[in-house]
Order: sequence, then structure tokens, then C-alpha cells
Amino acid sequence: MLRACVGAEICLIAIGESGERGGVLFGTHEATSECGSAASQALLDLPAEALVFTGPLVHGAATRGAAAALAALAARSELNSFVCLPLSADGLNARLCFANVHRSITSAQLAELTRLAEQVSTVMKSIHFGARLALDLARHERRQISRDLHDSAIQPFIGLKLGLEALRRRLGKDDDLVKDLDCLIAIAGAGVGELREYVGTLKAAPASSAVGSLASTVRRQAKKFGALYGIEATVIASNEVSISAPMQHEVIQIIREGLANIRRHTAARHAAIHLGHRRGKLLLEISNDHGGPARSRSRFRPRSICERAKELGGQVRVKRRNGHTVIVVDLPIQ
Repeated sequence: MLRACVGAEICLIAIGESGERGGVLFGTHEATSECGSAASQALLDLPAEALVFTGPLVHGAATRGAAAALAALAARSELNSFVCLPLSADGLNARLCFANVHRSITSAQLAELTRLAEQVSTVMKSIHFGARLALDLARHERRQISRDLHDSAIQPFIGLKLGLEALRRRLGKDDDLVKDLDCLIAIAGAGVGELREYVGTLKAAPASSAVGSLASTVRRQAKKFGALYGIEATVIASNEVSISAPMQHEVIQIIREGLANIRRHTAARHAAIHLGHRRGKLLLEISNDHGGPARSRSRFRPRSICERAKELGGQVRVKRRNGHTVIVVDLPIQ
């Protein structure tokens, strides 16, 4: 709509958080996706004033480095000229650009384009305010949930662990129940640790923060599962993928449920977790060896996993492969 409004051939909008490197580039030109972060950063590095680019020249107070980056962007995108305008929105560093491949944009058009940029800034301020409000509300809700979990879920776990430890001290070293009690104490302790870690994450992490390696987090979870239940879980990551913190939490919960199903419903001693991504989707497989006859002969459907996957816009399939049960989860990356 903006492109058509001014009769430009290309419209670009670069948006980044104020004071941070990197940004996102939106546009009406196929080269936008190819230029990606390099193009957005080049635009966001420009001074917060109107700049007109024609041929090899940048008209305005652009630094030498920014002007060179702008010229390289124009050459890569085969642009003849474009105008870059700052968008003033609190908390955002943004630029609005109109470009032409076959004809020039002149300085005389700046007044009209500047007024249009002001209108776009007003819309962006409204959108950004709504997003920040939603984020603040999410933070408040997360803190409230963390307090509720601490008071209602962690305390009974701690009481259970203390009770088991007291019972353990009453038994002699040679009692047949000692080994079983030690195992239950370890499981209860791990449950307390996981709940405390989750509560800490709810308190500290912003709802939209990005996190690092998913594979390393899954490996830690698999190692902990194997130590507690004696089922070796191997993690195979074909390629690395970084996802948002909320999505990583959901993926970890899916994996926990998948491993718990293996422990509850089979006699398997080995499990495998495959991670990968392709065409904007996270690919997750959880499989187990046959481990003898299954404890349930009814058709298996992992209800909790299916519900989580559906909420994330994904899908779940259950397969039998060479005597193994395989849960396949496809999730759009967030």
C-alpha cells in the first residue's frame, strides 16, 4: 500500500530494537530475503534523517561507512535510487525506504515522503505500544504463576522428599527397601529441582527472549532421564536451531512427556531423540527400542503431546518402524 501510494517500485521497512544490533527487513522486492540482516543493519546504521541516494551519491549526512554500505545494498539490489526516512517510535530504531530500479527519486519528493513517514511512525508507535503492553502483562502473569507454583507445587514435593529421607534413616543399611527408597528420593529431588528451575525461568526470562542451543538443552534432559530411570536416551541433532524461549519450553515438555511414555508404557531400555529443521519447521522424533511386548495393546495416541503440538501450529504422527515406536512432531519455528 505504501509503495503504491507514492508510485515507487520498491518499499522497504527496517526495524530493530533501539541500542541493539541487528534487525528485520520487510519489503516488496524479492532481493529483500536475500539481503536479510546485512541490508537491515546497513539501513539502521544510517543517521536519523532523510537521505536520498542517486547513482553512487548519498545526499545527506551519512557517515562514510554507512554511505558505503548503502551503496553496496543498492548495487546488490540493482537499485537506481532510493530515499531513506527515519521512523520515530519509542524503543525502536526504524527506517522507511522507497526505491526505484528504473527511475530516480528526487529531493523534490522529500516533503511528501516525509509526511507519509510521520503517519507510518504514528501507526508503528501504536503497534509497538500494544506489543510492549502485551509483554508487560505476560511478565506479570508469569511472575504470578511462578509464585503459585512455588506455594502449591514445590512445597508438597519437598515434603515428600523429606518424608522419604526420614523413612530411609529408619531402615538398616541391609534392608531390601533401601535401594528403592534411594531411587524415589532421587526422583523427588529431581522433581523439586526442575520445578525450581522452571519457577526461576518464569520470574527472570522475558516472554519473547531468544535462547541458545536447543540440542544442548535436550541432551541435559536426556542425561538426567537416563540417570533417574536407567533408560539410555541418545540425542541426534542433524543441524542446530535456535528458537524462542517459550517455544523451547514447550519442546522440552514434549520430549519429557515422550520419554515418560516410554518409561510408563514399554519395557524399553533405549530411546532416541532426533532434532532437525527444514523449511521453517522444527522436526522432532522420539523413538524407543521394542523392549519386549508393550504394556498396552491399544492404539497409542500421546494426548498431551498432540495438544501441545496443536497449540504451536504443528502436528504429530505415531509410526511403527522396524519394531520401534516413533513419535514424529513437526512444529513451525517461532
